[in-house]
Amino acid sequence: MLSAPLVVWGTYDVSKPNVRQLLAGIRAVGIAVHEVHADIWAGVRDKGTLTRGEQLRAAWRWLRSVPALVRGYLAAPPHDVVLVPYLGLFDLFVLLPFARHRGARLVWQVFISPWDTAVNDRRMLSPWNPLAMALYAAEWIAVRAADRSFIDTPAHARRFERLMGVAAGTVGDVPLGTDPARFPPRAGRPTLRSPLRVFFYGQYIPLHGIETIVRAAKRCEEAGVAVQWELAGLGQEHPRITALIEALGVRSVTQLGWIDAAEIPGRIHACDVGLGIFGTSGKAITVVPNKAYEIAATQTPLISGDTPALASFAPGHPWVLRVPPGNDAALADCVMRLARQGAWPDAPPMPVVGPREIGAAFERVIAGLA
Repeated sequence: MLSAPLVVWGTYDVSKPNVRQLLAGIRAVGIAVHEVHADIWAGVRDKGTLTRGEQLRAAWRWLRSVPALVRGYLAAPPHDVVLVPYLGLFDLFVLLPFARHRGARLVWQVFISPWDTAVNDRRMLSPWNPLAMALYAAEWIAVRAADRSFIDTPAHARRFERLMGVAAGTVGDVPLGTDPARFPPRAGRPTLRSPLRVFFYGQYIPLHGIETIVRAAKRCEEAGVAVQWELAGLGQEHPRITALIEALGVRSVTQLGWIDAAEIPGRIHACDVGLGIFGTSGKAITVVPNKAYEIAATQTPLISGDTPALASFAPGHPWVLRVPPGNDAALADCVMRLARQGAWPDAPPMPVVGPREIGAAFERVIAGLA
């Protein structure tokens, strides 16, 4: 336990569940928090789809926020540790000299690597693009400048360490988890109706593997198995996925577009099975997405890619089904078996990773700093 308040500093994106849940977890284990925050991301759903003009406006908002953030930090109460949450890569460089001046240890929530996301996962930049090279250099320096860094899973931490060339064990891990109050358990047992109702929600990024879902839906149609697929969200892949649905003539997929976050728990409760992610990139196989924790908290069965990260998520639970990432035939076979199954087997409750679990993992990351 820290003897002084934890200072949480920067332009962190409070619209993202990972940031909200991290702060809730820190408070849940009794750590006092002093926030110095500038909200520059209000109204931005997906940073990867910003136009050049929107990127410039975001950069200007960031620059304008820096003087007040620095003043706020210098006026913060005495502290041993300062946390820079996501998206804090550039915040970290501003804060570093001031944290050193105050004798505070600096902790960085990586969450995702902007370089890995832009170059390897979303393939928006070539590795030799000057912007990509600058991002890599910034992350390479940041992970060495921070006294502690952490990311969402052990597999993702090992990947980030390899990419940045630091020793294994340098980067800690804190699960994304969820807020059980927002995602309460459904009433009664999970259902298997006809037609089977399958639900996906997310930002339509390559990591999600939505093409795999659409092709699996087509296979189910061709086999004459009644399934209703609902896809909620918008993002980078949305135009391509819409074109694919039209080209394949898929009739059982409904795209809902962006829905309010308050609707998502009800949509999960209304489905028979929720979908995780099916991407095949190096990043995709090392993460457990928010939606997996959220779906599990509602006690709704889950199908997701069989990845190293997901292997430790509810191992052996009969309501957590795994298929090879990117394999639409395997996903279709899994869904069709469920449609013919009739009922879910009896099982203990699915795991709920909430604030206390998140806070305990954060305490392990910062152990020994104060």
